[in-house]
This record gives sequence, C-alpha cells and structure tokens, in this order.
Amino acid sequence: MQESRLEPDIVVYTIVIGGFFSVGMLKVSVGLFSSLFIKGLFPNVWTYNVVINGFCNRDLVAEAYKLFSKMEEKGIKRNVLSYSTMIQGFLHHGDSVRAVQLLQEIVNQGFFVDKTIVNILVDMLSHEIIS
Repeated sequence: MQESRLEPDIVVYTIVIGGFFSVGMLKVSVGLFSSLFIKGLFPNVWTYNVVINGFCNRDLVAEAYKLFSKMEEKGIKRNVLSYSTMIQGFLHHGDSVRAVQLLQEIVNQGFFVDKTIVNILVDMLSHEIIS
C-alpha cells in the first residue's frame, strides 16, 4: 500500500490486526496494535474490541481485561460488544464473579440488554446449575 502512496486508515489496520489474531499470529497482532500510536493513528472501540477478542480467544483474559480497563482512560467508550466479549472471556475461564460484575456494570451504564447478553446470562446460569 505504501508503494502506491495510499495510507491505510484505522479501519484497515483493525481488519489486519484481526486477521493476524485469527491465524494465531499474536505477536504480530500486538506489535501492529502498539505501532498505531507511533504512526499517529488512534484505535477506536472496534480496534480495541478486536484485540480484546483476540486475547480472550488465546486464553489471555488478564491481558484482555487490562486493555478493556484502559479503554476509558484513553477516551474510548466501551460498547455492548466490549462488555460481552470480556464477559464471555471470564465465563470461559470460570470467573463468574467478574462476569457478573461486568453484567451489573452494563445495566448501570444503561446499555440495552440484547440477545447476546441474554444468551450469556443463560449460559452462565446453566453452568452455575450444573456445577
């Protein structure tokens, strides 16, 4: 792209970062995400969501939560996808306490509880009943 003098924007970088995560190239994904700031690009909520999801899918829930926590201090307002991704990550790793805390936060933030959140709740309750 640089040979043709087209500069990729944050949307292109977000797609590329997600692609690297999906093929297991964690270091490349994280490196590319980190380099955005150096390039003068600022990740948006979708970029953060892609990286958080990538971390959760690689069993790096602690790293995902660190990034999730930094969103607001960076001026990025979390959306329902941000929350649902983290909640699913916590549930997948057996941390229902933190998942419930985030569910409460969603309600307190005034988000609409959509089908995804309801499915998460059902999944969480079914695991609690079985356990």
